[in-house]
Amino acid sequence: DLQQIIPYVWIVNPRTKKVLAYKRSSGKNYSEKRLMDKWSCGIGGHIEREDSENPVENAMIRELKEEVKMENYPTPKIVGYLNDDADSVGKVHFGVVALAETKENVDKGDDEMSKCYFMSISELDDLFSDKDVEIESWTRLSWPFVKSYLEN
Repeated sequence: DLQQIIPYVWIVNPRTKKVLAYKRSSGKNYSEKRLMDKWSCGIGGHIEREDSENPVENAMIRELKEEVKMENYPTPKIVGYLNDDADSVGKVHFGVVALAETKENVDKGDDEMSKCYFMSISELDDLFSDKDVEIESWTRLSWPFVKSYLEN
């Protein structure tokens, strides 16, 4: 009956105006069937007990460290919230959307991602408009705001 708060961090390069995008794995490498094989731009997950001091920010940093490899992990800044009851994932989760700015390379951290790389605004727009590509709903919903942020 209650929604869990999920930090959802977009990794952006403000200099090149590119965004980290990734495709989730399928099968044994990724267990969340509702998101399997979908493209996403948000790194996120549940807040854990260990995140107690500043739970949202600590969960953001922890999730970044679990999901991607970076030399330095920037502190994400919260830019909005997502409440989307349109699907089974959204009905039980409330998103805290943040941006982590970096000029560094970012690599996938584990096998939960099948692909991971920076994409330009036009490349993402093309990907998102491709009817044969499945995009995670939170990525679709928050993309206009992230795009506007990068363009301004």
